[in-house]
Amino acid sequence: MIYICKALTLPCKLCEKTCQGLAALCKESCRGCGNLCASIGEFFGPITRGPLAGYVVGTWLAMVLAAVGFGVTASEAKCKEARLFCLVNLGIALAHMFFARYIQWRVTGSIQRDGQDAQVLSHKEIADKASHIALYDVGFCLYTFFFFGALAYNVYGLSTLCKGTGPAWGAAAIQIAYGILVCNYFFCWYCMQACCGVKDSRREGGKMPAAKEGVDVAEVVAEVPV
Repeated sequence: MIYICKALTLPCKLCEKTCQGLAALCKESCRGCGNLCASIGEFFGPITRGPLAGYVVGTWLAMVLAAVGFGVTASEAKCKEARLFCLVNLGIALAHMFFARYIQWRVTGSIQRDGQDAQVLSHKEIADKASHIALYDVGFCLYTFFFFGALAYNVYGLSTLCKGTGPAWGAAAIQIAYGILVCNYFFCWYCMQACCGVKDSRREGGKMPAAKEGVDVAEVVAEVPV
């Protein structure tokens, strides 16, 4: 009788072993997913934690959406003008994505060359770095002409679209809106950095200078005439 009872418990033991195996497998899978997420975070860390992170990420998202619309239209459009317009805009989207990261890299690179950390840099220092790049960087200068040329081309290209090019209309609208919003973003971003830098400078200017090494602050204050 006891052997019959033991035989009846075998399905329960089998189920228990199966649950233990699944639990161990899930644990290893979660650990692997955690390591993958950590690796992805480390890869995109310099982008998401650096200056102009919102500009870079926003540019990539907008250009991916625009590229999808232009790609669909380029494969289905019957008129040559619309197909050419879409193919040119695919190149424009890639250029915007590249130069968004390039501008951030130039700002961050100039900071790292000075031995500073971009995450603890003051607003005034970031504004100074951005001004220097805008005035003296050749790549930024060429991209400025390309940027406004791409915006004008998209406005003009709307007249070349024929029937059945609905995705291209939406993608062109994204490109035009992107050009307008980026101009406003950079203007507001630089003004914020400059204004906050002035505020920080005034705040630091109102503080008492730190005591030099070997000099007591109380002695310095005592020597000031009343």
